[in-house]
Amino acid sequence: MRHPLLALLLASALLPLSARADSGAACNVMDAEALTALQLGNATKKPDHKDVPATKNAPKQRVDTCVMAPKDAPLPSLSVTSVALPAGTDPVKLTCSDQVLPTVKLAICNATAKGRMLSFALVLPTSAETGALRSQVERLVQRIEAGKR
Repeated sequence: MRHPLLALLLASALLPLSARADSGAACNVMDAEALTALQLGNATKKPDHKDVPATKNAPKQRVDTCVMAPKDAPLPSLSVTSVALPAGTDPVKLTCSDQVLPTVKLAICNATAKGRMLSFALVLPTSAETGALRSQVERLVQRIEAGKR
């Protein structure tokens, strides 16, 4: 079951964003508290969705994506991806990783909540701390699981 999830994650990362703004599911994952903690309180949100065709290992899927960035600066930038999981898929624990590149830091967290795979990618200036993403994603996943979102 891990291979179809990986394929969906890769497909969502590789699909180009379009100007369509008729899906807000991924944008609705983030609340004001999380956006403020990630220095995205005044961010613009660009929602998008793509339908990924079925394969022999996975059914057709809808991939919702939301890119959030400040109105007046390129960083920080947050991308949230949400994909419905096939029935019977076991939930996975939150996993996060950080990477320091020459010009930016990248923090990535993946989790499942209420039958959805959620992926968060935060791009920050090299001087910024990346720990806020993990703590906010943990809090948001707990709220979603408790039915508060």
